[in-house]
Amino acid sequence: MKMDKNSNSLAKAQDDTFAQFCLQTLTPLISFPFQSEDWEMIKSQNTPCNCSKSGCLKLYCECFSKGKYCIGCNCINCFNVPEYESIRNKSVANLLHRNSNAFTTEKNTNKGCTCKKSGCLKKYCRCHVGGRTCDESCKCVECKNLSFTQISSKRLLT
Repeated sequence: MKMDKNSNSLAKAQDDTFAQFCLQTLTPLISFPFQSEDWEMIKSQNTPCNCSKSGCLKLYCECFSKGKYCIGCNCINCFNVPEYESIRNKSVANLLHRNSNAFTTEKNTNKGCTCKKSGCLKKYCRCHVGGRTCDESCKCVECKNLSFTQISSKRLLT
């Protein structure tokens, strides 16, 4: 069955309306740092993710790792929405069982990264996700997440 552009827009609008209703009326089922602000504030603060294979249930999904639902994102097959709360809760519980600090931001700032193949430019790099460049605390290989000063000094050494 092929959907035209208008019916796709209508479905998206209905999804947004349902998500808005859920965010305003439902309380979280587990202790997880959800934001309870106004819908427009949530929408304006949300940086849309582009997840395609993870279902938005991995820590490198920006929305999921911040404890927020995917709202207005460009993701595919997303489970980080109120309709899939039970699946989402199982994923959160599984991650917290493996690592009790999984959703804390302290880990992103205290330790350096250990990236080997990504050049520290992917969302699973602690430094890159934390919005900082790699430094001497990192054990990364072939790092490309450097400040201008680090790049300049690296060129002088070679």
